Amino acid sequence: MDEDTVLCESAIVAEYLDRKFAKDASARLLSDDPKERAEAQLFVEKLGGKVVGGFYKLLMAPKDEREAAFA
Repeated sequence: MDEDTVLCESAIVAEYLDRKFAKDASARLLSDDPKERAEAQLFVEKLGGKVVGGFYKLLMAPKDEREAAFA
């Protein structure tokens, strides 16, 4: 929460913080170029779905399966 702003989706929170606190455009995570920005967001969306889904499966697995994953 920032002042009266409440955001709860990680990609949106990251973009909000990037735009609000980057000292200048060269320090931003996402480009101002529409094509580059869309490509980066697509990459994050695809990767995020795979990583979060896999991590969730690992967290929900029985303890012995979780431990075997790190052996």
